[in-house]
Amino acid sequence: VSVLATLVTYLGDPARSKALAKAVKSLSTISDDRYFGWASANIIRHMEGAAQSEAITNALDAAGRIRHQESRARALADISAYLEGDARTQCLDNALDVATSIRDEEYQARTLASLASDLDIAQLRRALAAAASLPYLGNHRPSEQIFQRLSHLAGETARADAALLVRQFYYSLPPREAVFGV
Repeated sequence: VSVLATLVTYLGDPARSKALAKAVKSLSTISDDRYFGWASANIIRHMEGAAQSEAITNALDAAGRIRHQESRARALADISAYLEGDARTQCLDNALDVATSIRDEEYQARTLASLASDLDIAQLRRALAAAASLPYLGNHRPSEQIFQRLSHLAGETARADAALLVRQFYYSLPPREAVFGV
């Protein structure tokens, strides 16, 4: 799949269309859940119009069947990059739901952190609430990467929202995280 996805950038039509169709069919043969999301996103980015919409729908269906929760959340986030508006928000909400349902604290922390760069401010608030309830893992708290994401939000409204979020969680987190986060 990755070879086909790379190859299409160098092909003209009709060879490009045939290679993309073959790559989409090949997605169903991927048995490694962790590879599926990346492969889907890599193919979808080369598609346009109705073919891209159909590939996104198929990828979302397949992502819903991924058993490994961390991989399912990441696949949904990868696919969300090709969605807009409410569809993107819903897809990322689903990814966040999956992430917060992970029972293993280390996997949950890692998944929440990996999603942070894709989330809007409301979703970051949910991710931060989940991360704040997790214990220290190693030498850091899981919420640290989410706070780092807050500092990259663009626009005055987003920065104001980020400041409110810091105030909301300030007392439940070590001050270093809250200060360096924004």
